[in-house]
Amino acid sequence: MRCVRMRVGKLTNAELDEIVFGQIKLKNPEVLFGAGLAEDCAAVKTDQTVLVTTDPITAATFDVGRLSVDVSANDIASSGGKPFACLLTIIVPPDAELQTVKDIMTDAVRRADEAGIDVIGGHTEFSDAVVRPITSVTMFGTCKRAVKSSGAKVGDAVMVTKTLGIEGTIILAAERGREMGLTDEELAEAESLKEQLSVLKEGEVLAGLSSVHCMHDVTEGGIFGAAAEISEAAKVGIEIYADKVPFLPITDKITKALGADKFRLISSGSMLFTSSEPQKAIEALEKAGVSAAVIGKITKEGAFAVFGNEKVAVTVDADELLKVGKK
Repeated sequence: MRCVRMRVGKLTNAELDEIVFGQIKLKNPEVLFGAGLAEDCAAVKTDQTVLVTTDPITAATFDVGRLSVDVSANDIASSGGKPFACLLTIIVPPDAELQTVKDIMTDAVRRADEAGIDVIGGHTEFSDAVVRPITSVTMFGTCKRAVKSSGAKVGDAVMVTKTLGIEGTIILAAERGREMGLTDEELAEAESLKEQLSVLKEGEVLAGLSSVHCMHDVTEGGIFGAAAEISEAAKVGIEIYADKVPFLPITDKITKALGADKFRLISSGSMLFTSSEPQKAIEALEKAGVSAAVIGKITKEGAFAVFGNEKVAVTVDADELLKVGKK
């Protein structure tokens, strides 16, 4: 029988030096100083508007560090900003290995470096309050024009970038792919979608278009949940044409096999936005190498999905990942 070491509390100073501080190299001029032993805060200074957001990762069991950075950075991009710094909290259960903390930290710092983001602080701890690793990232960004989810206007085209269900496809393939009988090629295809999780590129392009009135990151609850959120925030109606929503064949296969609703599957990697000049937005995104499609319109009232001749009300519900993901 293997003896499992149980541990609670913070990492030692030596562990912090090796696992956390030793991996962080500050690069952005907005950061005056960052994390360090006995430092209670980081300091940032900028003359631009600062955007701030926070998001936990609670359902994923792999690539947690990368997801933590991408999900919060996407929120900044969806408001028209460029992320430059973040705080990262990592909480692991008492029976976790120290290597687990190191792997999450390494993964997060690598992704932050790729995106030009400084990890300037956070917290690491073993705790019996969790049963699997939990992370939370607070992200900071700057912007020239803040774009709000509540900015949608009646008559706007409703649009999305890339395809829907990207994050959910990655997670479900990794956790239940073999069980579903996915081939090695299909598993590799799903894993490759990690490269599409960021919406920083489309956020930068769309923020520069005055005809784009609303931007929203499609996360938990999928496209239907995001549509309902925009409708409520902007106090307008919205119609989503179900047959126009782009999904990859691998997403269709996974959701059908698990009996999941693909329209309510977590979709980090896709941005929902509205525009009075949809073709202009499509062309600008294409130049940046990002696909986009018109999937609906902003109306006066009501949030609906249109399936042929049938209209179905859409609301913010629990994500399908919580229903069919690994327990």
